[in-house]
Amino acid sequence: MKKNLPHGVVLDNIQALGTLITRFKIPMKIVNEINETYDKYLEELVPANDNLAGQIKDEKEMIGYMTEEHREIFLTCFRTYLKTIHKQFWECKLGPVWINDMKVGEYNPHHTHMSPDSELGLTSVLMLKKPDTYGAEISREGEPTNGFLEMNGGDQAILSVSQIRANLQPGELYVFPYQVLHGVYPFFETKETRRTLSWNCDLHKIHKVRKLKSMDELIEAMYSPNELTHDDLTVPNEKGNKDERNT
Repeated sequence: MKKNLPHGVVLDNIQALGTLITRFKIPMKIVNEINETYDKYLEELVPANDNLAGQIKDEKEMIGYMTEEHREIFLTCFRTYLKTIHKQFWECKLGPVWINDMKVGEYNPHHTHMSPDSELGLTSVLMLKKPDTYGAEISREGEPTNGFLEMNGGDQAILSVSQIRANLQPGELYVFPYQVLHGVYPFFETKETRRTLSWNCDLHKIHKVRKLKSMDELIEAMYSPNELTHDDLTVPNEKGNKDERNT
């Protein structure tokens, strides 16, 4: 990220410590496919309410209705998240997937995600459709909240960003760890729905990745845009002896 500032100064890069929140743009073709599938099979979809935090009437399980292309798209986003923070020695295993079809006055209280199979994981929020308006703000119109996704966490220091509010647009996908506290505010003055899809992804340590000949090759692999393969990770130490490691 570069930005020209006054007096010939150039903002060259920004790096933040703490939890990463990523936003992806998903092709509208995929968004339309998911919307069409939801509308077509709505009457047979299994309610997901008992397993979710939302105060939302229409929360539906989508497992079994997502195509292989949909799976690969989400896996690509999850793996890209891990690669961005140089933690690609984790295996992604897709978990529950569901749609929240929010109507006026409904909301999703702040919550985190968990899994019975893994202590670590990534979750996602994909905007499928949204109302033309979320209604007038009662106060502080310059800082709107109606219908917004809010994520909280990180460092609570005065000069740190500890809260993000996002007015998601159709096709935008947010990815963040299970432990990030997040919720969605209610909205008003419309008969349209706010529809999102979430997909959980458990993370498991990879015990099998390709054999690396040197520490330099390990470092190069960590920063490489190429995917790592799944053979035993065997990293030679500085004396040339093999050192088995789980990263």
